[in-house]
Amino acid sequence: SAQNGAPAPGLMVSLVHPQLGRSTPAYTNEYGHFQLFNIPLNNIPYYIEVYWGNRLIFRSQIQVLGPLNLPRHCI
Repeated sequence: SAQNGAPAPGLMVSLVHPQLGRSTPAYTNEYGHFQLFNIPLNNIPYYIEVYWGNRLIFRSQIQVLGPLNLPRHCI
């Protein structure tokens, strides 16, 4: 959720990998939830990135060691 605890709808969320590139983006809904599907496994970490318009507001490393669907998250 946003810093004030309110959901942040309309944010673009994607995974970025140095070899595989950028995933198809997901967008947060009115509750701040998003889902990413069919993420390929790779021993090189991904970065999860969140954009508000064209502005990067969050970036963090995430390891994908097996096929998975990223669980629902709330921003």
